[in-house]
Amino acid sequence: MMNKDQWKPSNGIVLESNAKQAIFTNDNILVQAGPGAGKTELLAQKASYLFQTGLCPAPFNILAISFKRDAAENIKDRVSKRVGKEEGSRFISKTFDAFAKLIVDRFYLVLPKDLRPRPQYEISSNSTQTKIYEHAFGYVPDRNAVNDLLKVDLNDINPQSNNYKFWKYMLMGEEKTYLTFEMISRLALYIIQHNKYVRHAWC
Repeated sequence: MMNKDQWKPSNGIVLESNAKQAIFTNDNILVQAGPGAGKTELLAQKASYLFQTGLCPAPFNILAISFKRDAAENIKDRVSKRVGKEEGSRFISKTFDAFAKLIVDRFYLVLPKDLRPRPQYEISSNSTQTKIYEHAFGYVPDRNAVNDLLKVDLNDINPQSNNYKFWKYMLMGEEKTYLTFEMISRLALYIIQHNKYVRHAWC
């Protein structure tokens, strides 16, 4: 553990002024740069700073969310190399889909009954979604029609709508629950929005 004034970036990296500001600030910031500019390294150094100066003490963790799995693994590896495995274990790096799935798998019971999936569910294929749509509405849809029914604000879903009917067939079919990653993301967002205990656990 070291004083904030003593901390220096690892691997002999020299930070330019904007990068230093991004690492040392306690404010929310947006970093924009092109491919290969060092955004991942900047985030790894920021995590190192927070761990090594005690600004993120145990048992608190740091959560990083990426679009792609290789990016999530890359930043996780970089942080572990800089702070060691013990501190690195407190750096949780997930993709958006994986994080949303974690929320739904752990906290699905807080969802309203009509939006609650079974604990054992399958990630549905396009063909499964088409079959469920045909069963619900009596005809074979085009792909856009299925996608449109999945993209719904769960805070404002109309129980009389086709969106609601299709979600119910996906969630509470006769034998299984089928989910898409689109549905999982929307269920996770609903949980975080409506349950302060889950929100407090991750924010």
